[in-house]
Amino acid sequence: INAEYMGLMILLQSERSWAYSEQIKEKNSEGDLRKQKHRLAKLKRAVRWGNLLVDISNQRCDTPTIKQSEAYCQEMQGLYSVAKQKWENALNFFTGARDLWVECANTTTGNRDKFVQHIVEIEQNRRLCWYKAGKDISQFQATAGVEAVSNSVDEQTSLKWRGQSVSVHSDKIRKLLNDITDRERDIEQDRAKGNDYTTGSTALNNTLELYDKLFISYNDAISQCKQDLRAESADSTSLHLLLNYFTYHLADKTIERNLFLIDVYTSRLQPSKQDKGIKKVTGPSDIARLYDILLQGLHEMLSIPGVEEDQTAGAKFNNLLQMARSQRMYWKGETFTQFEKYPEAIACLTLAEQFISNAFVFQRSKGLSTNETAALSQKIRTSKCTSYATAYLKQQSDQTSITENTANLSIIGSQQKTTMLIDNMNEFTECKTLIPVPPNYQTVACKPLFYDIAANFVKERDISERVQKKRKLDEPEKTKEVVKEEPKKGWLGSFRRFF
Repeated sequence: INAEYMGLMILLQSERSWAYSEQIKEKNSEGDLRKQKHRLAKLKRAVRWGNLLVDISNQRCDTPTIKQSEAYCQEMQGLYSVAKQKWENALNFFTGARDLWVECANTTTGNRDKFVQHIVEIEQNRRLCWYKAGKDISQFQATAGVEAVSNSVDEQTSLKWRGQSVSVHSDKIRKLLNDITDRERDIEQDRAKGNDYTTGSTALNNTLELYDKLFISYNDAISQCKQDLRAESADSTSLHLLLNYFTYHLADKTIERNLFLIDVYTSRLQPSKQDKGIKKVTGPSDIARLYDILLQGLHEMLSIPGVEEDQTAGAKFNNLLQMARSQRMYWKGETFTQFEKYPEAIACLTLAEQFISNAFVFQRSKGLSTNETAALSQKIRTSKCTSYATAYLKQQSDQTSITENTANLSIIGSQQKTTMLIDNMNEFTECKTLIPVPPNYQTVACKPLFYDIAANFVKERDISERVQKKRKLDEPEKTKEVVKEEPKKGWLGSFRRFF
């Protein structure tokens, strides 16, 4: 048998046992001891297959293959020690495997990237074992000997969040981080194209689809962090920080998407944009609804631990909250104005003025710019004055029309009886109408609703005395019938009837 074919078969058996153990680990979320023992047995079998692979390689393979086999075997032994929670032994096995993979990466040229990626994964396991063994994580030494490997480890194993370096232990979370980076880059490139979002829906739908894909990646990352927290497979402090990191950026991107939609819908409200290929005309109520969603996202953002206490982020989102409240009431007032409900519109605009004054106070206390707030305040005041003037003119016109209509009314004329032609068929009189409209009601013979209404008012004669007398006459007959003996049955009954 070929040595390469034999080595691949043994490697397949080892990988099969390891994959089976990982499957049992995922299904054993409740911590069943029987399943845990089953998983340890599969990992132990994988270690035996790894040792057999090393023996076969020492007998029939070259030096690079022997090093790779030894590195693989030590890595399996490290995973087995992690499952048994023997952190010192696991750290030693992972360190030996790391050194062997570094030697392979230095001696090869074709598959260097694959070796680097695998070394990065082993470094995560080493960092976990270092922490679980009770050692100081600041004294942890990363990979030495390969500069590219060290750089990639530093980039992929940590990220910055609120001035702190957060370690990323999970391979799945690192892959999701890469996906999130790619999605955000796609959104930036799409927004930089300068698409015309006001004259159609294709460009807008494409951009919103990119945002939806980004939100899916963020939600997957949050779910993975929660799953790791339940399993306690890594540093819980780092996982909590990662969870806050993903939650914060998900809320931030949601707010960014809502602001983008508000800008698009506001531009569609222009008169020049209303008649250009847009099937559904945008109204002020649509923008008010978007501000409702934006306010909900801002409240979720400020509820994240540490955001409101942060000077930069807290001031930014609180300022945006004050502006969104005033904008929401302004567009609600515009909606009522569109339907000619001027009292409601004036009430909404008055409340918007209160919110905008609060925004002025907040911005001056934090040293923020008030240019946008001043422009919005002027716009609210203009709309409020316009609503007051329109409501006054409408009230005056309504009073004038009522006066004109009541001036032609005559009480005497209304009391005169109108002559109908149908009532004067045999007389020659001046009639202005033929028949009354609508016609007068007439009774029509039909089945009555109540057969005998008068029956409720008829008083019947009391016959209770007769009923009691009849009962007294019937009682003796009944007692006689009860006392009467029945003939006895049997073969002697016929003779007893004669005596």
